[in-house]
Amino acid sequence: MSHSIPKTLALVLGVAVLAFLIGRRTVAPHEPPEAGHGHTEMAAEKAEVWTCSMHPSVRQNQKGKCPLCGMDLIPLAAGGEELGERTLRLSPAARALAEVRTAPVERRFAEVPVLLSGRIEADEARVRQVSAWASGRIERLFVDSTGIPVQAGEHLVELYSPELYAAQEEYLQALAAVERLAGANEFALRAARDTAQAAADKLRLLGLEGERVAAIRAAGKPNPVLEIRSPAGGVVIEKQAREGMYVRTGNPLYTVADLSRVWVVLDAYESDLPYLRLGQRVETRTAAFGDEVFAGRISFISPTLEAGSRTTRVRVVLENPGGRLRPGMLVRATILARIGEGGTVVGGEFRGAWSCPMHPEVVREETGDCPVCGMPLVSAGELGYADPDEASPPLLVPASAVLATGRRAVVYVREEADDSLFTGVEVSLGPRAGDFYVVLSGLREGQQVVARGGFKIDSELQLQAKPSMMSLEPPAAGPLVPQQTCPIMGGEIDRAHFADVRGQRIYVCCPGCIETIRNDPEAALATLHGRGEYAETRQKICPVMGGEIDPELFVEHLGRRLYVCCEGCLDEVRRDPARHADKVALEAEGTR
Repeated sequence: MSHSIPKTLALVLGVAVLAFLIGRRTVAPHEPPEAGHGHTEMAAEKAEVWTCSMHPSVRQNQKGKCPLCGMDLIPLAAGGEELGERTLRLSPAARALAEVRTAPVERRFAEVPVLLSGRIEADEARVRQVSAWASGRIERLFVDSTGIPVQAGEHLVELYSPELYAAQEEYLQALAAVERLAGANEFALRAARDTAQAAADKLRLLGLEGERVAAIRAAGKPNPVLEIRSPAGGVVIEKQAREGMYVRTGNPLYTVADLSRVWVVLDAYESDLPYLRLGQRVETRTAAFGDEVFAGRISFISPTLEAGSRTTRVRVVLENPGGRLRPGMLVRATILARIGEGGTVVGGEFRGAWSCPMHPEVVREETGDCPVCGMPLVSAGELGYADPDEASPPLLVPASAVLATGRRAVVYVREEADDSLFTGVEVSLGPRAGDFYVVLSGLREGQQVVARGGFKIDSELQLQAKPSMMSLEPPAAGPLVPQQTCPIMGGEIDRAHFADVRGQRIYVCCPGCIETIRNDPEAALATLHGRGEYAETRQKICPVMGGEIDPELFVEHLGRRLYVCCEGCLDEVRRDPARHADKVALEAEGTR
């Protein structure tokens, strides 16, 4: 009995020790969470960059409050892969959800449509004025209103002219003297004939043609009435003559315009001029005839610009059989300019052609003289066209791929090595060519750009506080640097010009920027903060304790440094930097 008790006690103790050991091994795994929690806090304390969950663009190197909304800053999440500032990775599922579509950057000639408006005018080269050849009184008008068509040689006016009557008498008397001296000496006869010829020439200068002079000679008596005839066919567009009016030599009676060919005068803006050349084909349309096209060629580009409208006159010659196009009509014109690299205009339709510099609408396949003015024809190169065989095509990118802000343009490019990566690239653009833009720099041929879904990629980059179309430069991180640029114009500051506002001295580039800063100093300070700069302080005392500030102790807040007297005040300022910034501003106002 006595021997069995020690055995039982030993067995119980053994079981208890075994249970204790098993319990330690079971409980030990639950201890690391406390150690892990401490490690997380330590990692947060070691975080170098703090951001705002509402405004991810805010980056500071110490904890505190968001300068925009006042929320507590949180440590920026660490870990993950290191991507570029403008790069975003999208999984296949994310690309499908964002409906991302890509297209290649191409190199080919671009057709740039130039859209202009203008009006139809009479061809000045086909406008003739009918004037009085001699002084006298209008006896009768055969054309008594404007708009009447006339033929060349058709009578317009009957003019009673004493001057013309006297000239006819002189002519008849000279003829009679020639007849009387027919048997006289040769010298006298020659003088009489010369006098008769001079009298006949005088009649011609007064508007009588040869056949009418011959009719007067045959009749043997003067006709006091002169018929004034139309010098050309066309339409009477102006009428100054009235029956019974007395006119002097040279007074205008009618204006006759031949409207079988008309001008279209277009107004081209400065931005259109690089794509316009003499001889280019122009398609015009009018409200009267809908989509019917009237085609012509540019015959003149004015060398001057009208100051009021900031436009240049461009003239196009149109054939107008039947007179359907009427002066005063408004027209819409389209010119397709074929653009090569560097903005050159390529003359595809003028390959090997020759044209007249005075009449560019004249185009011939071989050299020679202009049938209109007789000037030698010139090659297309002398009219400003690039040779299609020598010109290089430009780079083209789909217009839908370009995210334009007005000051810059961004295109998202799919990486060649990894099609899940998309990187934003700033590009310089030339003219828009239909559904494409000409690319001057920033891309290369064959790159795949995001033609659809670019805005969604850009939005995601903004949420990640990365540079986007609205801000290509990375947001300022780390400590700010002293002010270097003008917050208004962005140029280099001039320390002779500044504004003391809100306890800060903000330097500008010129006196004109000072008033703008005084009107909205916080906006100027925010601009500096976005550039990673801070204004020069005018602060003298600590906003917390009121003691003298320590220049080594400060909190950066929205383009300024808020200095304190001791380390104990730093946390107070960090908790509410906006309120303490107001205190600094009030202190500065009180010391003025």
